[in-house]
Amino acid sequence: MKNFSTLVLAAFILPMFVNAQVIITDIQPEVGDQFIMRMTTSEMSTGQSGANAEWDFSTMGAMYMLDYTVTNPEEALGFESFPESTVAWVGTILDVGTIQGFLSFEDGTMYDHGSYAEDYFNILTTYNEPITRFRFPINALDLDTISTTYTGTTAVGDLYTLNYVGTREYVVDGYGSIITPLGSFPNAVRVAAIQVETTTGVMLIKDITYEYSWFVPEYPVPIMTISNTETWDMGEYEGVVFSNVYLYEYNVASGIAENDLPALNLFPNPAQNEITIQSDFRGQAVLNIYTVDGKKVDEYNIRNIETIDISALIPGFYIAEVRSDGSLYSRTRFVVSK
Repeated sequence: MKNFSTLVLAAFILPMFVNAQVIITDIQPEVGDQFIMRMTTSEMSTGQSGANAEWDFSTMGAMYMLDYTVTNPEEALGFESFPESTVAWVGTILDVGTIQGFLSFEDGTMYDHGSYAEDYFNILTTYNEPITRFRFPINALDLDTISTTYTGTTAVGDLYTLNYVGTREYVVDGYGSIITPLGSFPNAVRVAAIQVETTTGVMLIKDITYEYSWFVPEYPVPIMTISNTETWDMGEYEGVVFSNVYLYEYNVASGIAENDLPALNLFPNPAQNEITIQSDFRGQAVLNIYTVDGKKVDEYNIRNIETIDISALIPGFYIAEVRSDGSLYSRTRFVVSK
């Protein structure tokens, strides 16, 4: 772990930047907040490090979408295993079940206590001590490495239990601007993390995860994370087995539910070959169409009244999402029936 820290600091301390003023303050999620996590498994370059970086991730592959709600932990399934948590993120896994992530915030630090997934197997992950995920404020000039060591278990129903020991450390490695499919964000700070974990039980595995997260002001979660995991099975290198990209959208935070967004008039609904979009936004906007599990199937540049050809869509349920100036304007559901 020391070697990683030394390499990171040596690579970035010289170009980093006496005049940097980018500071990400402690913005905690509030009970009732809602956010959307979009995920793709495509491999993607993490881009450059250092000062005044420009990260362009405007084009990505198909993404799956999960809706999360911030709740009191006592209201989430599995809370009895996480009595010290102060907040829970509850997400829906398609029509299979739910996942509950249990966190706490203390003195500007985000701690991860574990999770409970209610699906076919009911998977419970607990740590002996919570993992330090991030510590605020995150300063572009902060060259300190934040480290944590942990042990934990994952119980997969009554089938088997895995035990593991791990370390996680991270350091700020750059700042600049980032472009994602959700819009452009100046004053972004990137955090580089490495997590080494050894698993024992029914299998012996060593995982090394390299994770890059981008934070922007006034945003309680990273705007984007790229995660690449290498795994060894019984000491033999197996290659990169997980490459995931996550986008987080907090446009509906602080109690602003979907039905509080400006109205989007979509007709006919159900539709066959065409839909007409009518709303009050000015100028041009982007219409994205998703399946109900979050896979993006089409994108159009539109004005406040527009007729769209959907003849290529197969029958089913869809989500129409309009973005204006890079921000979510409105969202509604519709049905294609042929």
